[in-house]
Amino acid sequence: MKAIEKKDKEEKIKAVGVDSIHQKFLVPLEVYLAHQIHLGTKVISPDMRQYIFRRKADGIAVFNTTLIDSKINEAIKFLCKFNPEDIVVTCKREEGWYAVEKFSEITGIKTFVRKYPAGIITNPNLEGFFEPELVFVVDPWQDRNAIKDAKHVNCKIMAVCTSSSRTSGIDFVLPSNNRNSLSLGLLFYLLAQGYLQKKGIKKKFNLEDFIRPEDATLLNEMKKRTKQRIVSVKRKITK
Repeated sequence: MKAIEKKDKEEKIKAVGVDSIHQKFLVPLEVYLAHQIHLGTKVISPDMRQYIFRRKADGIAVFNTTLIDSKINEAIKFLCKFNPEDIVVTCKREEGWYAVEKFSEITGIKTFVRKYPAGIITNPNLEGFFEPELVFVVDPWQDRNAIKDAKHVNCKIMAVCTSSSRTSGIDFVLPSNNRNSLSLGLLFYLLAQGYLQKKGIKKKFNLEDFIRPEDATLLNEMKKRTKQRIVSVKRKITK
């Protein structure tokens, strides 16, 4: 009976994508869940299977939130190997434009949103040509031209990867929901915060600065649902 009860508790914890409901993260667990950073797609690529905890009833992949938190910490350390002028972030996906532009404003890191100018890091004859040491893409598929150029000049590549992403040639894989503006807002807030802290740069900003104004209502609703869910899970596993 005790074994069955233990397994039942473990399953309830897995439902929110963590190893333990009492773990300490960069932000509270409910913040991760409300921003939907743990949700992937219905497709799980062989490259990303190691980061997946389970599937929801509707088939959507759920990332291991514990692992996401750990990888964000690692990503901050990886970014800190480079100075702002040696990094470029590319984001063709609309859901990430607002967060990426705010990240650029706060860190001083160069970004290309909407469209990446092909050849900008490979062709010295192009106006605006520069030579970064790290290319950071928000979506390996949509930002594939930036990845192609980075490989051509042997530049390091970091990528935000959803469950269906292919990671061949990527030096640092950051598993996360890269198709949601709330998720990307939280992700780039944490990266900016960690990067500046480790670089010893003091700037005042908060998570709300990275969230699109039009997403405020949705976020408030997600916070309410998440709070109820966490309370429910905690109540069940303490019985």
